[in-house]
Amino acid sequence: MNIAIIKENEVINAAVFDDIETARQFHEMGVWAESAADGVAELPDGFGIGDSYLGGEWVKKPQPEIDEPQEPETVPEPSLEEKVAQLEKEISELKKSNAEFQTDFYMRLVSKDIIDIEKIPDNLKENVTLEINKTVDVKKNEGG
Repeated sequence: MNIAIIKENEVINAAVFDDIETARQFHEMGVWAESAADGVAELPDGFGIGDSYLGGEWVKKPQPEIDEPQEPETVPEPSLEEKVAQLEKEISELKKSNAEFQTDFYMRLVSKDIIDIEKIPDNLKENVTLEINKTVDVKKNEGG
């Protein structure tokens, strides 16, 4: 049988004995003297350390409220069509960014007379020429 070791009306430990009399004898011999146990009692199922024994009545120790774990919000997996559209958009942005970089690069080379405009790849020549003309126009307007 399960036996509660009680101190100040609270179960401080539990032990298994054949009967309550043997548990009482252990208590009287001072087996639990270091904890200064007040007595022993048969421990009913469902009760344990921390519960109270008041005048023959068992009282459960109040349990702290435990927040149930929240399920993480799941983001739905995009469809294949959505993934393809996103990748096409990213590719388009990268191509535009790359073209802007190359245009700027060749424009600087031409403006510093490092390379002749005729040596620029045909797909960039028009953009470089436009950018050079814009720069010349701005300098003219600024009085430079």
